[in-house]
Amino acid sequence: SVSGPGEAKLQRNRFGAVRIEDEPGSVTYTATSATNVQSIDRPTASDLRLPPREADTLKRIANQLGLLSLAPEQAAAKLRDYFAEHFRYTTFQAGRVEPGNAISEFLLKSHAGHCEYFATAAVLLARAAGIPARYATGFSVQEFSPIEGRYIVRERHAHAWAQLFLNGAWRDVDTTPPQWFAVEARAAPLWEPLTDIGSWLAFQFARWRASPASGGMSLWWYVLLFALLLTLMWRLYRGGGFTRARRTDKVTAVDSLQARCDSVFYAIERHIAECGLPRSSAETHAEWVKRIAPEFAERDRAVLNALVHLHYRVRFDPQHVSAAERETFARVAGTWLTRAPARLGGNAATSLRSAV
Repeated sequence: SVSGPGEAKLQRNRFGAVRIEDEPGSVTYTATSATNVQSIDRPTASDLRLPPREADTLKRIANQLGLLSLAPEQAAAKLRDYFAEHFRYTTFQAGRVEPGNAISEFLLKSHAGHCEYFATAAVLLARAAGIPARYATGFSVQEFSPIEGRYIVRERHAHAWAQLFLNGAWRDVDTTPPQWFAVEARAAPLWEPLTDIGSWLAFQFARWRASPASGGMSLWWYVLLFALLLTLMWRLYRGGGFTRARRTDKVTAVDSLQARCDSVFYAIERHIAECGLPRSSAETHAEWVKRIAPEFAERDRAVLNALVHLHYRVRFDPQHVSAAERETFARVAGTWLTRAPARLGGNAATSLRSAV
């Protein structure tokens, strides 16, 4: 629920979403939550719909689990146990999945995925068992801030789960293994506590500026500004400053990190774009390569598809890409560019090697 001075300016829809329209400035409010909140919105025909391409697989698994012979509440518990015992949480999917078969791949082969996979699979299996189900998204609020005395909601806390229509109301059914929260937390940067303090101070300042009593600064804010000024003076005195380090002819640590993490596929993308086939901002690299594939010979298309796969590995799982694989990646990409100098420019291979 939302309450406070700005409550009258907020609009809610039947799903509980809140929005503000055409309101300048800021709105002060307090958001609270409660457990076991149930929606009685009636299900529709779309809440039982199955994707035609995967319907047979979903019905077969639902029969194997015996969901059709169970009461809806028992079926929901069966789904939780099924995913907890046979699946694991991961943020990385190895290999490519045929479009339209992602859930079948997840249920029959990989048995691993992030919350979107678990939520989607639970919704579709429930529908295959005749239970109306919906896909829900939001945030899993679990981290408490001792500084603010409130819970923190971060980007990595974004979550997806299933909602099943049980006993006349929509009820949350989360089938993602609970370890997901710890897995996501391990990716947090070491300096996160410092950024939390900075974010909290910025929020306090913004709230003070928006308050009616902000005509004069309190003593607390003078103390804060004085402390920041002392910190700045100390950094300048010690020589840390804010000047950029001078580049030398040697490879710096930043250059080394860029060489390990950047993908040479960007050189291919740049040269193809110069030939009049740029990638749009709404396209993934895989979608872009598929669209421009007719412009190339069959052999070139095959190599380009393989390079896109390596590009995704280098960008999203760099720790598991060996030096030999990176060397092969650069060599194949350079060869691909030099085989078509009229189409991509004569200096493609040179610029590519310098990027590696």
